[in-house]
Amino acid sequence: MRERRTSSDYIADAIRVAIQDGQFADGEELNQVALARYFKVSRVPIREALRRLQAEGLVSNVAHRRALVIEPQRLPTNYIIGYYAGPAASSGDYNALRIATAVLSGRFFTEIRSKRNLSYAVDAPFVERAVSTGGVYVTTVAPEQTLHLMRDEIDELQNELVDPAGLRRLVQQFITDYFLKNETNADQATFLARAALYEGDYRAANRFVDDLRRVRPEDVRRVAREYMRNFRFVYIGDPDKLPRGYLDQF
Repeated sequence: MRERRTSSDYIADAIRVAIQDGQFADGEELNQVALARYFKVSRVPIREALRRLQAEGLVSNVAHRRALVIEPQRLPTNYIIGYYAGPAASSGDYNALRIATAVLSGRFFTEIRSKRNLSYAVDAPFVERAVSTGGVYVTTVAPEQTLHLMRDEIDELQNELVDPAGLRRLVQQFITDYFLKNETNADQATFLARAALYEGDYRAANRFVDDLRRVRPEDVRRVAREYMRNFRFVYIGDPDKLPRGYLDQF
């Protein structure tokens, strides 16, 4: 199973889109404290996101909680990110949608990156909050074709049952990967704190593995139908490559 994206990945995506959309001016200061407050995270993922953007040439002087926006050059790649509202952490659908997005992300990777080589970065993120958010993300030179494939994969997830044996393997791999990324005492404390904040009881963390293992193919199809709709998109790219209204299909 491929590596899952981190909070710094999504923060970098959001800042990158804001810069390319003109929300930050050339030379404008990006303050790490203010960004951490806005994204409701510590400064660690903010620093990681800014370092990544510095490597891409979008910001400079990442030091002492400061970074400056650099005027971006015209890029041949088109950036698409869309989000939809998911269930609350207290809902039985929460972990079902978490697994459904993992299934969808794997299918995106296979169809769009591996088979057709249309993108280096494609994902179906699950944003873990008190009220979850799911989405789609891709960078591509062929946005219309790529979005068509994404729509097809979402339709299949909404109308067909995933293979039960494959689902069990995916869930077990997901559990293994999740805890490998949460090995330290600080990570475990954060895990308990999320349960307390999102579900009102730190002991809810003890149900995490069992809740994932209870997800069935019918649950994946049901949450895909219920939540994977009414997307809100941001598109940064050539408007001639994506027909008007195309995103309304989501």
